[in-house]
Amino acid sequence: MPGDVVMLRFSAEDYLAIKPPAEQAEELLDVLHLVVQADSKVSPEEEVVLEELTGMITQYVTGEVGEHEMLEIVIVPQSDDQLYAVESSLPGVVAKEARGGMVFSAGRFFSTRYAEAVWDKYIPPCLFTARVDG
Repeated sequence: MPGDVVMLRFSAEDYLAIKPPAEQAEELLDVLHLVVQADSKVSPEEEVVLEELTGMITQYVTGEVGEHEMLEIVIVPQSDDQLYAVESSLPGVVAKEARGGMVFSAGRFFSTRYAEAVWDKYIPPCLFTARVDG
């Protein structure tokens, strides 16, 4: 996926962290939709990013955390080498206990396609990963 879709998401998170009025966040979402459609062509990449940002901003505006189903990508290292691979490819990610073992969360996402794009781009293929819905 061209461009850095992760940085776009981080920018949206930073914006929402300053707690803008809900109306202003809705207007940002409208502008994003207009920008994506400005050339009358919506690329698959634009569509995926827009899905994720729409979920984030809609949750912020409505304040209904439980209404918007999220999914989480977790990495389950199977050896010390894989543990090192996780720590080097996702610096700052902390292990947590889940389902009887230690896992690393690669993030929680609104869009399945966005989560898969992040998974494909940033998680080494040698690692066991799983998607946790809910």
